[in-house]
Amino acid sequence: MCVAEDGSRFEVRACLSDVVRRAALVARLFWNIHDAEAFRGFVRSKILKKIGKVKMPGWVHEIKVLNVSIGPEVPLVRNVKLLDASPDGHVRLDGELTWHGRFNLAIEIVFVLQLPLAKNPTYIPFAVSADVTSLSGKLQVAVNPPPATKAWLGFHTEPEITIKIDTSIGGGKKSIHNLPHLAEIMVNKIKSELLERMLLPNMDDFPLPKIPKTAVVPSESSVVPK
Repeated sequence: MCVAEDGSRFEVRACLSDVVRRAALVARLFWNIHDAEAFRGFVRSKILKKIGKVKMPGWVHEIKVLNVSIGPEVPLVRNVKLLDASPDGHVRLDGELTWHGRFNLAIEIVFVLQLPLAKNPTYIPFAVSADVTSLSGKLQVAVNPPPATKAWLGFHTEPEITIKIDTSIGGGKKSIHNLPHLAEIMVNKIKSELLERMLLPNMDDFPLPKIPKTAVVPSESSVVPK
């Protein structure tokens, strides 16, 4: 049984039904829209905002997001534990997130160099590709009562993440002032900023899908209750 703030009791199944229903549909929607321009634009906008909060060293003029690519593999959430719920629809739960997919971020770092023989600084664009191939960690999710349009996500501790940084697309500029190494430093700064903003008590918001009352839950759910 779940206990509301006024002491009334209601079934745990009722507490979780809407969340599980949403999670299952989110999984199916993710598979359908992972490569949609609108969804990739949303993710790109999120990343740009995070990059804007990164403290840039003097040798970086700006960072541009060239492209975002998201693989079709659906994140899995296991061992779901209900932390809090109320009859009006507020829900907070924990779960173990595992994702073995592919997320590619292509960025351009514009370095600024002051060369000895030049009066003005020289700006050198350098392309970098970052591939995230796995992500796992204990995640907390909070959803406010309807008509809430967002879910809030935060990790308990820094998640395990596998990321490969490719600076070879920088072409002939690789040998200029050790640009590949400097590019890796900046990518790691971006990674730290992204993760720091999602470590509890910080939580980041993501849109919830609009689900009709007659929606049917797919048989394959990405959420597996404990």
